[in-house]
Amino acid sequence: MLAYLTYRAGSYFARVLPWKFPNAIAWTIGQVSCLTRRKTRRNVENNMRIIHGGSLSKGELRRMSRRVIMNFSRAILVFLKLPYYGWEELSGRVDFDDLREAAAELGGRPSFLLASIHMGPWELGGLCLSRYGFKLHTVALDHPTAQVTRFFDERRRSIGVINHPIRKSYLVLKEALQQGDSVALLVDRAYGATSKRFDFFGVSHKFPMGHLMLSGSTGVPIFTGAMIFDGKDRFKYVHSGVHFPPSEGTQDFDKLEGLQKACLRDFEAIIREHSEQWFQFFPLEDPMEGDNAD
Repeated sequence: MLAYLTYRAGSYFARVLPWKFPNAIAWTIGQVSCLTRRKTRRNVENNMRIIHGGSLSKGELRRMSRRVIMNFSRAILVFLKLPYYGWEELSGRVDFDDLREAAAELGGRPSFLLASIHMGPWELGGLCLSRYGFKLHTVALDHPTAQVTRFFDERRRSIGVINHPIRKSYLVLKEALQQGDSVALLVDRAYGATSKRFDFFGVSHKFPMGHLMLSGSTGVPIFTGAMIFDGKDRFKYVHSGVHFPPSEGTQDFDKLEGLQKACLRDFEAIIREHSEQWFQFFPLEDPMEGDNAD
């Protein structure tokens, strides 16, 4: 109940107060989180050490971990404010050209699967895709309480994103792609049974495989990219690659490994460039137990 009331209050203040006030609140929450979430800071510092190959000093790692947490607070504020943005004003602050051009190059079949990561104001990408005329589907994990889950679902519906519960979502998303719609998924955290370990920044990390199976079974390409903060009050979609499955109808994990590795190399490049906006609060060197690694 407390989490739900907090989100509701944040949504209210984001709607009724001038931008500088909720922005100050988000800054304050970020500062408090930096002071109190010591384990999170240590995880982020260790992840940054892995990502940058040990090239950063202890002081640089500490400062970077603080900026990650502060940027996460900014991303939550953007999410709360999404339904209240005026599109004409917002569209002038978002550079979304790369994705629109990549989609246009698909010609008569504009359907695609956008594989992204927990970076920057990622929910803003859904709003932009919807406003530019793409019919977009996604899935999300349930939150600890049903009220918070409904709150997030309502926000996504309000910006034109069709949200599906993760249970039994594969066939629904497959049908959406076959009908010419698009799907956006965050794929940097493993969930469900279809996951496998891959090398990521030199360590073994578990990733989901569902997006690869969707691409393989339908033949639609995977776009890799992320939405980032581009300065104080601007946003940019960073487009990385377009990857096609080896053949339509492929659902074999082994045949899809090459597709996964291509996506992961794209994500490594994006994360190295924009490390302070990647919200990975769990260790990259996660435990090996309980997975289906080879």
